[in-house]
Amino acid sequence: MHRESRYDTLLRALSARLRADTALCWANSTLMRVPFFSACVEDDFRASVALSLTTRVFCRSEAVPIDALLVVERGIAAKNGRLKTKGGYLGEDFLVQWAALRDTDPAIALTFVLQFAVISKRHLEELLGDFPLARWRVRIFSFRIALVRVMKSMA
Repeated sequence: MHRESRYDTLLRALSARLRADTALCWANSTLMRVPFFSACVEDDFRASVALSLTTRVFCRSEAVPIDALLVVERGIAAKNGRLKTKGGYLGEDFLVQWAALRDTDPAIALTFVLQFAVISKRHLEELLGDFPLARWRVRIFSFRIALVRVMKSMA
């Protein structure tokens, strides 16, 4: 956490363009596994997302609430029998409008320190207003998730 605060201090000292380039470099290595942050969206959108991420830290055996998009930065989490390691993500269905279709079961921290980069639905929606291609990709992705969940519930 001390290192993270030092990085934040350094990031604030950079010019706006250099800060965006740094955030984009970090986003390309971390956020690219999340489907709607893939290469088909604007680079400025990914940089904006990277700059608006917050950090959450959990200890071993702690329940991790899934109330936003969480990208694993350090450690291992488990949810529904699947392990999530660095770059893995949880809560991708936070964009689905109908709450009954969201999977809000908590994950479990398996390592001593589990660190997530987090973006809330409200922050992501604010950013999407300026990026039409990203807004379209996110909307398609959330529709697919909702469709799959409806089909599973009907089956």
